[in-house]
Amino acid sequence: MPRIENLLTIGGRLYSARRAAKLTQKALAKKSGVPQPVISDLETGKQAGTSYAVALALAVNVSPAWLAENRGPRTASVDTDEGAFLEVYRVLGETYRGQLFTVAQRMREIEQLMAVRPPPLALPAPRPATNARLSRKKGAGPSTEAA
Repeated sequence: MPRIENLLTIGGRLYSARRAAKLTQKALAKKSGVPQPVISDLETGKQAGTSYAVALALAVNVSPAWLAENRGPRTASVDTDEGAFLEVYRVLGETYRGQLFTVAQRMREIEQLMAVRPPPLALPAPRPATNARLSRKKGAGPSTEAA
């Protein structure tokens, strides 16, 4: 009996994208760096979410937002900088990938916080004190005027 693709779940979208890319679960695991049992659990619904969504989406050439949350277009568009970044990401070991992902998430949080806060007020710079102004004040210290 043929499998019915349910595009409402991450597993259904992953299955559909993997089949469209003509990849087996084993081939997808090798290409994405995601363990094959995780891919299987996602596709069968045993696992509902994943921190591997970006790696899986890139391996099957779909948008990470579409794969993870069914948002936006299905197809991925990667510019030159993203492509170079992905090449580096793909050669990293799992430990470094996790660390890089953690840093990227933290940077995103910081960027979002900065977008929420209003920019600091631009206050006029204080005028520098001059010797003439200081000497007119009572008790301002010794006068600089010639005696």
